[in-house]
Order: sequence, then C-alpha cells, then structure tokens
Amino acid sequence: MPIVLAILLALMLPMWVSAKQPSKRPTDERRGETLFQQNCWQCHGKRGKGKGPLSAALGGPLKSIAQRYTPEQYDAQVKVIMQGRGDMPSFDQVMDRADARRILVWLEDARLTKRGGKKKKGKAGKRPEKKGKVSERAEAKEEAKPEAGQNAAGGEAGPE
Repeated sequence: MPIVLAILLALMLPMWVSAKQPSKRPTDERRGETLFQQNCWQCHGKRGKGKGPLSAALGGPLKSIAQRYTPEQYDAQVKVIMQGRGDMPSFDQVMDRADARRILVWLEDARLTKRGGKKKKGKAGKRPEKKGKVSERAEAKEEAKPEAGQNAAGGEAGPE
C-alpha cells in the first residue's frame, strides 16, 4: 500500500507544481470592451457610433452610444441593455448588471479614443511631431538644401 501511495504522489506532483498562477482580472474597461465586441458591435458599430453592419437592416445608422453618462443615464441604459427596447434584444441571460455597466464605462472611453485605444491625433488630423533623431535629421536635411536660385555651393545658379 505505501508503494501505491508513493507512485500516486509521484504522478500527481508534476500537476501541482506545473499549475498556472491565476491571471490578473481584466479592468472594467477591458471587460466592457470584450462584452461589447461579443454582443453589441454588429448593430452599434465597433466604437459605438451606430454604424454596425446590421444597422442598415434596422433603418440606417443608429444613434451613437459612445458618450459620457450621468448616474441617472447609467441606470436607464443598464435597464435597456438588460431588458431590451424596440428592436434591441434583452441581454439579461448573457450578462449581469455589473457587466452592462462595464460596457458603458468602455463606451465612455471609446468616445475619447480612436482605433484600438490610440489617442486622437493633434490639430488638423496630424500627429503631434516628436522631437528625436528622425525629426532632427529632417531639419538638418532641410537646412542643407540650397534655396531656390542657388547652387549647392551657395552661389547664384547661372545658365550652363
């Protein structure tokens, strides 16, 4: 009997040793994004702007739901998510109220970001210029270019 017990322990020990540590629980925003992508994007669009592929079947683009919510609006929107309204089905069998609130938290963040969490670009849709080696090299090349009407040596360009 002790031999059988020793063999069982020897066989089970690697399973205990190799057990994975539990992973970190996702943030509310990350969980909300996951739930939205699983349940909502088809009608509401990938960023909650109302332009999902199924929105045309519902009469065109839907109202954007990516916005800031007051506490009262949170409660009303959670109720819509859980119970449904109009063409929107209820999701009370898929998620609880806390998950519905997580979707709203993510939608608030989605309003401020663009494509996968990257922050919006600066003025006129251009990215803010970074100072670094690349921009310093560009400035040096710009300074080295001869002005219009001058040759590379700095003298006036003449007919050849």
